[in-house]
Amino acid sequence: MQTYLISAVLAFVAIPAFSMKSSTMIRPLSSPYYGISSSKTNDHAVLNSYDFLKFEVVPGLEGVTTVSFKVLGTNKYLRHANFIMRLSKWDSSEMFQEDASFRLLENCPNGYMIQSLNYPNLAVKFDGKALTIADMPGHPSNDFCWIFTSHW
Repeated sequence: MQTYLISAVLAFVAIPAFSMKSSTMIRPLSSPYYGISSSKTNDHAVLNSYDFLKFEVVPGLEGVTTVSFKVLGTNKYLRHANFIMRLSKWDSSEMFQEDASFRLLENCPNGYMIQSLNYPNLAVKFDGKALTIADMPGHPSNDFCWIFTSHW
């Protein structure tokens, strides 16, 4: 499994950066056979062992040192709303722009924490198959650590 390793400096802050617009899958570090998928019943982002979504890692919709995750071939972005990760169509509101912008923190061994821009004490977490944002732990925790791969 090829993992994109990241190293870019934006606005004097080192953040992980993929070759922008590349096709990538987002997977939990502790369960690499799972990936982010779309719920069949609502707009929630969930973990599945099949039918992974591919994302373009693009410059953050809000903030210089952020990234956003756009679902490949669509106008949907990974964002949080009411502490639940969702796959939502782009909209021009400031709230959407902030909810869909993240910082990638190199806090995990061989992986990254995906920190919320507008709630900097929160990061993307998986809880079973559900994806939420929750209080970041003081040390790396498997349910907060993510890897980015180009293929299965």
